[in-house]
Amino acid sequence: RLARHDYGVGWLALLTEAPPSSDCVVFGMHPRGFAGHMARSPEVTRYYLQCPPGDSPENWPHERVWAELRERLGAAGAPPLTEGRLIEKRVLDMHSYVVEPMVFGRLFLAGDAAHLTAPIAAKGLNLALHDAFLLGDGLVAALTKGDDSALAGYSDACLARVWDYQEFSQWLAEMYHGTASGDPYRAGAALARLRRLFSSPAAAAEFAERYLGVRTTG
Repeated sequence: RLARHDYGVGWLALLTEAPPSSDCVVFGMHPRGFAGHMARSPEVTRYYLQCPPGDSPENWPHERVWAELRERLGAAGAPPLTEGRLIEKRVLDMHSYVVEPMVFGRLFLAGDAAHLTAPIAAKGLNLALHDAFLLGDGLVAALTKGDDSALAGYSDACLARVWDYQEFSQWLAEMYHGTASGDPYRAGAALARLRRLFSSPAAAAEFAERYLGVRTTG
């Protein structure tokens, strides 16, 4: 069985030959669309810009890219972006899928063969490694001890985490993209989610746990 979800948006993924403009990951929720800033090295920065799905990178020359980044990531008191040459431009259409079950006879699926999580919450590699660790442990137990229990439970154990991350990505996507949806209801709900993260310690702690994959205290 294949379950698929299309988010109806694209992300223009950019690599720039420019130092990071912040020592933090920065996300911009803007009526013109989502934008993101992530440091990659002291000399290279990753940026994202929401765009229509299927858009062409050729529609985004240097001047337009930086104008949109300045607009969408601009905030009171924020330092100006450090601009530089664009060394990579590609459009990612935001979609996800899940294959169930992740086992068919002696065939075990892992990583992108079993599920794709849109990079909205940056969970794809985490899920792939989780699959690999569980499958590796199960194979070792089966081949060295004759214990097939871990392999028998492999699909259910993986899919529980896969669906948890899929739901989180969908929740986060509405917050990132709602303000640019053109729908006042979705925009209002997106801003309500954002306000709750900044006003409720419990909501902030839950978000940190789900985004980072660890439990937090204090």
